[in-house]
Amino acid sequence: MIVRNKVNDIIAVLPVTSDNKVILIKQFRIPLARDVIEVPAGLGDKPNENPLAILDRELKEEV
Repeated sequence: MIVRNKVNDIIAVLPVTSDNKVILIKQFRIPLARDVIEVPAGLGDKPNENPLAILDRELKEEV
């Protein structure tokens, strides 16, 4: 079991481009021992962090 302390929010987004294409990411997940296709997502680790700030940060990191 994985326990994450000090996580206040979890956010996920389904980005769609102006030409109606969905953006997904491929990441290797150790528990599954394989790549998975998923939506960009992230954790808010600051108290009362604005969900849009989390979203902005995660999109810049992952896309």
